[in-house]
Order: sequence, then structure tokens, then C-alpha cells
Amino acid sequence: MAGRELTHLTEFTFRPDRTKLVAIEACLRAGLDPEGMVLLRHQTNAVYQLTTAPVVVKVVQSRHQTHRSRRQAGAMAG
Repeated sequence: MAGRELTHLTEFTFRPDRTKLVAIEACLRAGLDPEGMVLLRHQTNAVYQLTTAPVVVKVVQSRHQTHRSRRQAGAMAG
């Protein structure tokens, strides 16, 4: 993604209210409508289902997990 990085979350700030903000920002940057997204899971990762598109948004707690998420997204896309 171009521009500044998304908010870095720590084990203390990795809460649904914070991860939702990150998910919303990621959606907006990707041109997706986050309206009405639904939290599916919030443990090691936060997983949100969009209601406006067939998309799942995954917010990871650690920057070290980011590469795995990108690999998974790439595999799912094509």
C-alpha cells in the first residue's frame, strides 16, 4: 500500500475497537466499503467479513505475521 503504514497494534492495544479502525482504514485504502462489516474472530488475529463485497479482512497483531497474510491472500486470489 502506498503512503504511511497502518497503525501498529501491540498486545496491549490489540482490541476489537482498535482492530476495527485498522480494518476500516485498510478497506478505504483498497477502495472497499467497510459499512456493516462483521467481526468473525478476535484472538491471535482479527478477522472481519465485509457485507458489501465477498471479502474477509485480516488484521494481524505482529508485523512478523504480515508476510504470512500476504502469502495467504495471494494464494486465495489466484
